[in-house]
Amino acid sequence: MLKKGLRLMANGTDVAKALNVEFKGIMEEVNAEAKSRAFRTLNVMYNSAQKVLSGKRSGRVYKIPHKNAYYTASAKGEPPAVRTGNLRRNWRKSVIGVTTADGIKVTHRLTSDMKYASILEEKKNRPFTQKIIDDATPKVEIIYENLL
Repeated sequence: MLKKGLRLMANGTDVAKALNVEFKGIMEEVNAEAKSRAFRTLNVMYNSAQKVLSGKRSGRVYKIPHKNAYYTASAKGEPPAVRTGNLRRNWRKSVIGVTTADGIKVTHRLTSDMKYASILEEKKNRPFTQKIIDDATPKVEIIYENLL
């Protein structure tokens, strides 16, 4: 992964400069790789959310108000059915990096902007969060398999 080998010079000052330059190069590569993996992970999480929140459901059939159309709601235990598409569309991706004494901790976060998402999940028994996690986990593990 490193593009340059570490070269040590006979003079102590030259050694310090060589180490400084090489260390800077290594950190740039590590940061670029961490950033790349973070964005790939968020894309996997987002795609899993889209997959889990789509498809046919087996609940009751309702008429859509003010339209000559119908949709099938989700049954208890199924992820929410798509009626307006707002829950599927409104996700926010964020990466939070914190430097600690143990190193750098990176948190990837995919959150829904829809206020009713937690109501569907918890009160209406339309679970989708764990299903998104279960779908994304194997793909995320592959992204982080070969750490530096």
